Amino acid sequence: MTQTNPKKRLKRFEVTKDRKVPFRMQDRDREIIKHVHDNRFLTTKLISLLVGSSEQVTRTRLMKLFQNKYIDRKKGEHNKSTVYYLVDKAYKEVLNLYWGIEKPSARMAEKNRGVTYDPFLNHELLIAKIRVTLTLALRNRQDASLAEWIPDKEKTNEYTVIGEGGREQSRTFAPDSFITIRVDDQDIFFFLEADRHTKDNERFRKQMRKYWEYRSAWREEMGTDEDGHHFGFRVLVVALSDAKVNNLRKVTKEATDNKSGSPMYWFTSETKFNPEDPETILKPIWQTPKDDTFHSLLE
Repeated sequence: MTQTNPKKRLKRFEVTKDRKVPFRMQDRDREIIKHVHDNRFLTTKLISLLVGSSEQVTRTRLMKLFQNKYIDRKKGEHNKSTVYYLVDKAYKEVLNLYWGIEKPSARMAEKNRGVTYDPFLNHELLIAKIRVTLTLALRNRQDASLAEWIPDKEKTNEYTVIGEGGREQSRTFAPDSFITIRVDDQDIFFFLEADRHTKDNERFRKQMRKYWEYRSAWREEMGTDEDGHHFGFRVLVVALSDAKVNNLRKVTKEATDNKSGSPMYWFTSETKFNPEDPETILKPIWQTPKDDTFHSLLE
């Protein structure tokens, strides 16, 4: 009989087939699975911050989850230094039994595993960084909470415009995410766009123009509050650098009718907030196209 070495080192990107890796599911593991599912792709650092464990402890739990096919791990096509975690086949049972999610996507694990394109992975990771930072910043606040986060493709918005010849034209757009933050008893709504230099100026202007055109349809859909005021929304744009932010603010001015910009567009750079110091995302790091004033996210 062939004997396997119980002390044989586990491979980082290959599930061991010649022996079963001992594993007992903990509450922390269930949290990890839920966070990875919600964010689609996460790194060890972001996961450790979410579950409140050291990176070493988190890495150990991730290896066990990987070896038991709850979590998968992968590298990018060219960026080999970053390890991305995503859900694997067995995750659906945990989401169903523990988190009450009745119909987890059967294709999510297979779909995510096929992604190797670095720009896409980096884009998804920027969205995850924003979400994790905001989650941690609001987690222990009494006056504000993260009420809703809807990922892209789950929030497709439709509206109509009057085109040439006076005919109505139907248009749609899907933000990177739709976010609701509840401050006291009032909801603030945000559409998120994570920019990683993948769009030229004209494409970005057209994208911002859609938000400008969508305002009327939004008001009709949302109605008014008890005082008769319309619910508004903000468009959060996160870019890679301050220089890119300044460029996009100028481009966005051209997306509005008056060509002077609108205060509904809020911009910041990835360099201005840090998930290890999550309060930074709430601080005055946001600017509009109207002027150079910095704003706090919840003001």
